[in-house]
Amino acid sequence: MARLHSSLLAGLLGLVLVASAVALAYRHETISNEAALAETAHAMAANAPSGDRVGQFVAATGIIDTPQLIGDEFLAPGHYLKLLRSVEMYAWEEQWLEDETEDRSEVLPRYIKVWTASPADSRRFRLPADHLNPPLPLTARSLLVEQASVSGLRLDLTRLLLPRLEPLRISTLQTQGGEVFEDKLYLAKANPRQPEVGDLRIGYAAYAPGGTVTVYGELETMGSLTPHRRDGVGMYRLFAGTQEDALAQLTREHGPQLWSWRFLMGLLSWAGLWLCLPRLNGRLSQLPFPGGHGRVISGAQTLPIALVMTGALVLAARATHHLGVAVAVEALALLLACHFWGELPARAKRKLT
Repeated sequence: MARLHSSLLAGLLGLVLVASAVALAYRHETISNEAALAETAHAMAANAPSGDRVGQFVAATGIIDTPQLIGDEFLAPGHYLKLLRSVEMYAWEEQWLEDETEDRSEVLPRYIKVWTASPADSRRFRLPADHLNPPLPLTARSLLVEQASVSGLRLDLTRLLLPRLEPLRISTLQTQGGEVFEDKLYLAKANPRQPEVGDLRIGYAAYAPGGTVTVYGELETMGSLTPHRRDGVGMYRLFAGTQEDALAQLTREHGPQLWSWRFLMGLLSWAGLWLCLPRLNGRLSQLPFPGGHGRVISGAQTLPIALVMTGALVLAARATHHLGVAVAVEALALLLACHFWGELPARAKRKLT
């Protein structure tokens, strides 16, 4: 009875492991995998939208542009889709160093001056009197144009994920209120070569229009692209270049992580398959292998079929994006494994006799 009970528990645990592999495949091959989702988008030229694509997930390729200019009180308005201003102050920073002598060891503060976007509150310093930081009088700021389009298709930049912003090269002709040094604007009387505590400097990063881009989104009736949602997960993203360039970038982003998840799927399938075949383990343990290595051989024998099961599961999930199909494929593979490997011990025993 005890052996039957342990066998049932092992089988139940094996089924749980196999089900976990199916859940991982469905999530990471379909739902949370932008590369797999992007492969299902309908390619279209942005300057020639097709009426039969309305309401569908599309990849629109064209030229991005905006009629607006954006800037701030220090930077002249320019042709940018998004502009990010960073502010740094030259301020005191407290560090703690261990001072060791022959008699004792003591931790003492040391104060240095650094450029930082988050100046420390000098009132919290151990020795605040000679290391006062003024409050930061200026804050970072993000600016975004209200109108943008890809060859006529309107975009909602408040929800669109843009590529990484690039540091903006600025000159004196573009700025006011300070001196430009190494693409930073030093405000007021700040000397970039000999700064003093309280001096401010500003840097900018931007994404500028122009050139071919690909936008993934859902095509609306009024000639606009909006976020596409599937299974509670959305995609609304812009890539520089063609659709092939976008897919290549997504593959690079998700590739290493995806293979890690696939390795885990394979381990779960292998362990689940081994536990789901208690009759196989029991029979192999009765064969005359030296040292009782039946279980080791069982694990080695179930590895190939576990790899096949994992491959079939991945292909089914990516091809159909349907949880039911993934479950059916894994169940079928498990049944075939049970049938095939259930006959193996008898064949092995006949050979040995």
